[in-house]
Amino acid sequence: MKGEAIVVIEGAASGGVRRLFVMWNVGLYTSPILATVLYRRGYFVFDGIITIAKFLTGIGLILAASYCLRGIGRANNHTYISFLNSLNSAKKELNKDTKVCICYY
Repeated sequence: MKGEAIVVIEGAASGGVRRLFVMWNVGLYTSPILATVLYRRGYFVFDGIITIAKFLTGIGLILAASYCLRGIGRANNHTYISFLNSLNSAKKELNKDTKVCICYY
């Protein structure tokens, strides 16, 4: 049960990071339109900038929490730990046995 919960946590955190980066890319490509709309609605005055700063701080906290949860999930995932051990042994000494271990992943 514990292993399944860790995989779910890691997957949810990775999905959250992925969604935030998709939203970032969409926002980046639509930034001229967004800037125009925000300017017309008055978000580029002092009060509006405070609102935008609060919004971006919230997004940053969600991103940081997602990275932390993903790290905790990977640190407790037995498959990921065995992959890291195989990768580190292949980095130290690359031979036929370590190549076979890496090929499983």
